[in-house]
Amino acid sequence: MTIFSGLFGRLARVPRATPVRHRTHGPVTRPRGLGILLLTTLLASGLPGAVAGQQLSLPDLTPVSAEWAPVDSVLSTFLQDLPVHPGVDRELARYEGGGLSPDYRADFARVARERVEARLQREVAAVLEQGCSDRTWVEFPGKRFSRLPSPDGTRDGFENSLVLSGLVACYSEASDPESVLALYVSPETRMGAQSRLKEVFQRDGLTCYRVDGVPLLLSASLACNDVHRVDGPVAVEHSQSVLSEVDGKQPVYYKESVKVAFPTRGGVALVHVNLSRTTGLNGLEKRVGRGAIEDTLRRQAELVAEALGAPAR
Repeated sequence: MTIFSGLFGRLARVPRATPVRHRTHGPVTRPRGLGILLLTTLLASGLPGAVAGQQLSLPDLTPVSAEWAPVDSVLSTFLQDLPVHPGVDRELARYEGGGLSPDYRADFARVARERVEARLQREVAAVLEQGCSDRTWVEFPGKRFSRLPSPDGTRDGFENSLVLSGLVACYSEASDPESVLALYVSPETRMGAQSRLKEVFQRDGLTCYRVDGVPLLLSASLACNDVHRVDGPVAVEHSQSVLSEVDGKQPVYYKESVKVAFPTRGGVALVHVNLSRTTGLNGLEKRVGRGAIEDTLRRQAELVAEALGAPAR
């Protein structure tokens, strides 16, 4: 299972749109029957674990349409400059023992990043044009997600269990983007919501996470992420899963995640978009998993508000 991660406290300011690699840490989920078992499966993609949490209810922040241009510029420059790590192809190649062709894998990595970036830009634009309002979403794009050629149908089976999730969270004027993002990705925040993360360590410039399994129900996982971050008035973090143990472990075929914190008039907004593919999901698992993931995202944002000294109202 792959998990999110980050640094706690204020980060050193670096030039805008300059990728900087940081260590990351992340959480896991507590077993709670079928729903939590499913969510743990989804967590192999980098989603936080399920914890009961209340819907945040901070007031909407005033729209600031004029601020969209600099946020858009930082996001576009940062994401376009990021390479696709070779480990992304290696993990995709594990699906059905190489069932996805090399051409498809390369095209999928490109299309997936474009879709994640487009969704992130759309959510940020909505915040700046309409005001910030807390919300979460979990979607299952389905087998036509990439619209890439798939003569043997292997693509359909792979894409049918993709999970696209995200969050918009709003914080008061006492916050700043760097602190909000640092708290959101910090081990303290995530481990406050989850209990089974057992080890975080560095391996060849990657940050790796070892998570316990559930006896007779769920395999343990060990996965490593390549993480880049830019700090400043617009703080952004990008993470992609590039290495995971295979034997007896839960698979992580694909995970790409982007989080951005930026100022709005009256406060700071945080937007997070995550796309992942782990084990296959049937219809029941998707229905159960949706609510569990949304609860987790809300809880994660709530813990940030509490750490900032401005609990959700």
